[in-house]
Amino acid sequence: MMKPNSLKMFIMLVAILAATTLAAQTDTAFSPTIKHRRGSLGIGYGLCYAGLGFNGDYNINDDIAVSGSIGTFGYVGGWELGGKYYFGQFDSTLRPMLSAWYGVNAMIVARPDNPGLPDVTEAHHGFCLGAGGQWMFSKSKRHGFDAGILYILTTTQAKRIEELESQGYGTFSKGSRFLFSFGYRYAF
Repeated sequence: MMKPNSLKMFIMLVAILAATTLAAQTDTAFSPTIKHRRGSLGIGYGLCYAGLGFNGDYNINDDIAVSGSIGTFGYVGGWELGGKYYFGQFDSTLRPMLSAWYGVNAMIVARPDNPGLPDVTEAHHGFCLGAGGQWMFSKSKRHGFDAGILYILTTTQAKRIEELESQGYGTFSKGSRFLFSFGYRYAF
């Protein structure tokens, strides 16, 4: 888990990198070269789709998109807000990408054996960074798939697990800090 000062430095670094990228591309910063590609909608599974859910991207320029997702992780609802940076030409079949996300990235579901303790079902949020790619096909490159691997930088889950264990819920198994995402996309 990142310390508050480290988190502030990370956010400042991301903001500086985004501002530098936009400043370097001032002539095209807010107008994609391919006018019919203002964004894309997707359906899939994983963190970038807020569990099993929907994702929408809005292209700021040919390389940068802002993204939002809504879905369900089964026990809890999910949401994500983030940004994506794509490498390669806008109409390429394969475009590698880096992404940063904030939203639901963990959950706790506890059904204690002790009758005096209530069931716990909670969503936890934090920051994640990811790497992956987008594969577009068809003649117009409007249909495609995306996939990615994400790493949990911060989450509120760890502190809550400690609290629940101290209250007598038993020991929780710690999940991986790596998550994944994959889905179908339609560009518009």
